[in-house]
Amino acid sequence: MNKNTRNRIITISIAIVFTLLFLRVFWLQIIFGEKYKRLSIENCVRQVLVRAPRGLIYDCNKRVLADTRPGYTIYVPKDKKITYLEDSLQLQFKETDESKFIRDVPFQIVCMIEERRSNISDISIVTEPLRRTYFADSICHVIGYMGEISKSELNIYKGYRAGDIIGKTGIEKQYDKYLKGKDGVNYIEVDAKGREIGIFSPGKQPIPGNNIFLSIDIELQRVCIKAMAGHTSGVIVAINPQDGRILAYYSQPGFNPNHFSPCIKEDRWIALSRDTIFPLFDRVKNGKYPPGSVFKLVITAAGIENGLLTENTLMPITCKGGIQIGNRYFRCWDEHGQLELISAIIQSCDVYFYQIGMQLGVDNIANYSRIFKLGEKTGIDLPGESGGLIPDEKWFNSHYGKRGWSQGNVANLAIGQGEILLTPLNMASFISTIANGGTIYTPTLIDSIVSYEGKIIFRNSKQAEKVSLNDETIAFIQKAMLGVVQHPDGTGRAVNINDIMVAGKTGSAQNPQGEDHAWFVCFAPFDKPTIALIVFVENGGMGGGVAAPIAGEILRYYFREQLL
Repeated sequence: MNKNTRNRIITISIAIVFTLLFLRVFWLQIIFGEKYKRLSIENCVRQVLVRAPRGLIYDCNKRVLADTRPGYTIYVPKDKKITYLEDSLQLQFKETDESKFIRDVPFQIVCMIEERRSNISDISIVTEPLRRTYFADSICHVIGYMGEISKSELNIYKGYRAGDIIGKTGIEKQYDKYLKGKDGVNYIEVDAKGREIGIFSPGKQPIPGNNIFLSIDIELQRVCIKAMAGHTSGVIVAINPQDGRILAYYSQPGFNPNHFSPCIKEDRWIALSRDTIFPLFDRVKNGKYPPGSVFKLVITAAGIENGLLTENTLMPITCKGGIQIGNRYFRCWDEHGQLELISAIIQSCDVYFYQIGMQLGVDNIANYSRIFKLGEKTGIDLPGESGGLIPDEKWFNSHYGKRGWSQGNVANLAIGQGEILLTPLNMASFISTIANGGTIYTPTLIDSIVSYEGKIIFRNSKQAEKVSLNDETIAFIQKAMLGVVQHPDGTGRAVNINDIMVAGKTGSAQNPQGEDHAWFVCFAPFDKPTIALIVFVENGGMGGGVAAPIAGEILRYYFREQLL
């Protein structure tokens, strides 16, 4: 091979090599340049989620009921075992498809980890907002509690990730999409060992959740707790009868929602769920109880509307402590003698109403109950409300057979006993309707929802429906309720307040599992009511002796504050 040929081969070889190098560089820099640039950044930059602060919850006087506190969350890769964290510090991580994490790590543990940060790779310590509820035991069933989203909830709710903390009950659940805000992201620079160096880029900033303003007055709520002291379980609900806004919503016993934030400990959950007085159970909207003598107001309305009753109507059988119906003797709580309708309400005579009930019949009783929407869900802005039970002839036939029930069942219904069951919230809505002259307002807890920038997102509107009764019928019931409190023979005299005309009705509902349940319902002032109130004491005894004094204590506070 001569010299020229050899030089030509060398030249061609060099040209080929440089061509190949050029093509490779072109391939890497031009064709796949963006891809490798991205991979390079990903190798030195870690994406860190920045949790949005949850919206605040206020009462009607703008007192904070729930806000957020800082908490420390540690994230590590799912397949990474960090001996110091898991063995030495005994941190128990939860797993998602993407990572392992542990929330609400104590600050001293965070300090211990930071001291050894140079020896620990692939770890992120993130400050996250955690829920904090004030006045916890008084407001727990309204605010509700939070918890980690479950797999089933991930399939139902959109826009959530595994490990997210969401509202599980109460306002926290009902309005979670408004409260939760939008998470942001930061980009953190890390070294070759995965250790954080600093912020690479601030990324997208989180958007705080919207703030919620309730109609609840927390000071009135706290008075409810004080008034119920000494009783194991019960309910107090106060409503503005002119618009349906709930002023107080208290179910006893309660619990501390802060124990659920961010996740409840197993031993606490076991203790709460096995507690025999059921502190997690919201008796206001889910408890179902016989209404007792309060239901006589419905029977009165049905009797008047059907032309069976007037204010002065007498019954054929005089009250001598009871009445024989079939082969059973139905007792009254006292011997009242012969009474007119208004006196029978004031003194709550069972014998009088046994007779009205049998004249009306079961379907009439059911129909007039439904006029007031009794037995139905009220539509309150809380999740999981229960309905009650208003039995009619069809119901009795299906449960007992056509010959399995009698007039005795109907007589029992007329005094709010037997198969009838209502929730305290349903009863509160009913008394509010009587108080305002016959308009059913949907009970509401939310007044407004406002963004963190101050923009009104939602303002509650009144949802109202007029009952199909004569105004004179409602007016008579109001007059009779006034007599229950003001008349010397009234069963509700214990709620009497100086300078305030209170109208009410007592009830003592028989309970096969123990002592009678005590009811007292009322509204005030009589001429222009601003509050409708129900007090229910589970296994409390007589409504006039137990529930009425509690109502009196609450009303005295309410009107003292109103007059200041």
